[in-house]
Amino acid sequence: AEATVEVDMEAVVLVQQAQKMIPFLLRLPVPVPIALNQLQSSYTPVDATHLEDNGLAITGRGLHPRSGPSAPISETFEEYIQQLPDWEFKILVAISFDVPPYTAISHLIAGNASITFVSDGSQVDDRMSFGWVAATTTGTRLFSCQGPAWGRATSHRAEAIGMLSVTRFLHHLCLFCQYHESLNIQCFCDNEGLLSRINNRISYASNLYPNVTLEPDWDIVEEIWATVAASPHKFTFTHVKGHQDKEVDYDELELEAQLNVDADYQAGDFIHAQLQGLPNSFRLPSTKCHFCIDKVAITAYVRSRVRDAALRGPLLRKLSESKHWSDLTYRD
Repeated sequence: AEATVEVDMEAVVLVQQAQKMIPFLLRLPVPVPIALNQLQSSYTPVDATHLEDNGLAITGRGLHPRSGPSAPISETFEEYIQQLPDWEFKILVAISFDVPPYTAISHLIAGNASITFVSDGSQVDDRMSFGWVAATTTGTRLFSCQGPAWGRATSHRAEAIGMLSVTRFLHHLCLFCQYHESLNIQCFCDNEGLLSRINNRISYASNLYPNVTLEPDWDIVEEIWATVAASPHKFTFTHVKGHQDKEVDYDELELEAQLNVDADYQAGDFIHAQLQGLPNSFRLPSTKCHFCIDKVAITAYVRSRVRDAALRGPLLRKLSESKHWSDLTYRD
């Protein structure tokens, strides 16, 4: 909720308490006649400084109205994600907290603000899923998540969407808890190709090379990079060997190897309960557009898919003539 304060210069000061969301007023540097007006949501917070001529200097985030009404305040993280776009909702809705959100943040502060995420993906026919697990560097489990992946079914894409879920979760967790300090985020997965693409994209910074957009699952990698680039946190993306529990007892594994086993279980658990894959692909904010053939988004191997689409018609017609196919056979 928000409260407005009217001053004699028609300036507006808005304040919002971080956790309890109870309206309150900032103390101005000197006494200024003010009157509490009805609640409004069309203005943003500003700083008011008293001047020698008894005027006020208004600085900060400006007095320009926001576009649209404010989103309702959520009491729980589960309520919070209900307000997210569909693509984010689907990759966060199955989040599970081993400790409450604010308790998790306190763990991070006590542990020098470092957290380890390990994600994994699974693909069976046209179905894909992901799973990830997070823990402090001392091994305290914090969160886990599982969910569906969309687009052309490959294990690479499933793992990419799992890593996207990790970065978007951390983004929204910090927004929900109003935590703005930097965290050290260690992200692990067992797909070296994906990690190479993510690290290469980070190294390009704001320079996006056209040929990069033709790489497999570029839309997901680009959204991961956009999230990381806008974050105050320090991310590292590192490889972990998968399925190490087949050779070494789980309790004797390093933390990231244990979490990899847990993440693999999360992904497998979801895909076995999933009846069918998600249709097509979501157009993500950083991707801007999709290249489609027959109304299906092409997210990998663009060159070969274009050649196939261009040659399929003439090839089928030639085979139909030489094999004397019926119309029914040709359409099938």
